[in-house]
Amino acid sequence: MNEDLVKGDIVFIRRYGVSGTYNDYMFRLLEAATDGEPLDAIPGVVSGNIVNQTNPENYALGCVRLSEVSSAKYMVQ
Repeated sequence: MNEDLVKGDIVFIRRYGVSGTYNDYMFRLLEAATDGEPLDAIPGVVSGNIVNQTNPENYALGCVRLSEVSSAKYMVQ
């Protein structure tokens, strides 16, 4: 990795992030899964953060996700 870089190389760095509510929702899904794997069948209903304004009892399955990415370009000195 560092051994492969030489002076003048350009390195692109990206950092991805998600909102706290999306992170909590995904954590609850993983926690509800049998083995904690993301594609396991969920034994119960996990509600998301989407609210039906006319009938709160009729909630959606899913979550609105906010995410961000920060990026930088660096030249090896």
